Amino acid sequence: MSRAYISTVDTKTDRWEVPYQSSYGDKLSFEFSYLPNKWFKKIHKQITIECMSLGKPSVETLYRYNYSLKRFFEFLKEYNLKIMDYADLSHQITQMYIYYLQQIHLANSTRSVAMSALKWVVEHGQFFEYDGFPEGQVFDGDEYQALKQDDVLRTRYIPDNVMEQIEIALKKENNILLKSIVEIGIDSGIRLSEVLDLTEGCITEDFTGKPVLYVFSPKNKADRYIPVSNRVKRAVQLLEQYSEVARKELATNYICLYWQKRNIRYARLLQKIFRDKLYRFVKKHDIRDNNGELYPLTFHAFRHTLGTDMLNKGMSMFEIQEYLGHESLHSTSLYEPFAKFTS
Repeated sequence: MSRAYISTVDTKTDRWEVPYQSSYGDKLSFEFSYLPNKWFKKIHKQITIECMSLGKPSVETLYRYNYSLKRFFEFLKEYNLKIMDYADLSHQITQMYIYYLQQIHLANSTRSVAMSALKWVVEHGQFFEYDGFPEGQVFDGDEYQALKQDDVLRTRYIPDNVMEQIEIALKKENNILLKSIVEIGIDSGIRLSEVLDLTEGCITEDFTGKPVLYVFSPKNKADRYIPVSNRVKRAVQLLEQYSEVARKELATNYICLYWQKRNIRYARLLQKIFRDKLYRFVKKHDIRDNNGELYPLTFHAFRHTLGTDMLNKGMSMFEIQEYLGHESLHSTSLYEPFAKFTS
């Protein structure tokens, strides 16, 4: 991320529209209006500009941190806590924030990002010794462990009876785009951002004739080739056929495209649009959990379910790490409790 991007926005305003092509759209909106005073706005803008110039963390990570930090300031408001700058932050407040995140209905990954956003900005300010930041430690290193409650962890693995309902629903589903993407997710475990970045010709064959999928990860800025099922091959080929007219009109190679009825044009499928489609898929086919409630299905749950099944089938951590594209074994090791729970 260079200063060329920064020069396109008015940094004095509290809302930045940064042009950046991703599965979030063709621009990323950075919001600073929720920050409580001039000091917070000034320091957050300063740190954002510095990180954009350095390219670390990535602009998409900065975007997630920007909107995730809003939860921390909502917490302060709800608990009637007032801090004038981060120097007023204490270990007691961070512990209260953990409790707050535990109480609200969020996915475990969303809680973790909310905590990461706060730790990132505080530790960045401490490292560069900015005024207005704590001199001592306000985090004890156990924040993420505290947020990983067993009941939350277990929801990552899709139960067999729910998966059966999903498979039955897929046979009835006539939306080619939705059906194909879900089938790819179930069988390959790739991230939603990776699916939405698939391009024409991403399916090839190895020397034995088995299908191989080329995957680029926006998260890691890395690519990989993974063996996939024939169902994934068919799903990708369907997406290529389905998107043919749209690709020509948009002059693009992306295959996850759809027709916008409201705007009367083709467009790339965005994560927020797909998540809404997935929710409506669950509701349409009445997919429910053991308590009779609509199942809170997320696309990322397909990834966790596949990783757990791989462990249960005897694959090594290193094999799963390479297949799923984890940057470190730490992410892969999180599947171990699921394997023990489901085996």
